[in-house]
Amino acid sequence: MGGSICGQSTGEALSRWCAASVSNNALSDFATAPQWFQDGMPDFVNQTDPTDQNPDSTGCGMAFISWLISQGYALNQIAPALVALGNGGTFAQLYQNLTSDSASNAWTNFQSAVQALPQGVTSDDPFGS
Repeated sequence: MGGSICGQSTGEALSRWCAASVSNNALSDFATAPQWFQDGMPDFVNQTDPTDQNPDSTGCGMAFISWLISQGYALNQIAPALVALGNGGTFAQLYQNLTSDSASNAWTNFQSAVQALPQGVTSDDPFGS
């Protein structure tokens, strides 16, 4: 789609976050982050899944966006920065652009934050943004 993130795991996670934020979390029945967590937390921060149909890659994205919001980055900062990355842009690149920290630290820092959650990942907003 001409550089858009439609059909990508990043775009699916972002669209779900936007929908949740304007609908009082109407999509909570379709939470994917808990499944990603239960499936061993595969790394979809350093790679973008070229589909919007994989609950693990979408769930990773949901949890990652929740974490970024908990770090003080607003959805209105995250959304345009992620869209600007286009097809193939990764959450690690988003992290680097928002934080000015190295993209190579994104997964490690995020993974540490997830492992520190007392209840684990039980919703698409595990960091309570």
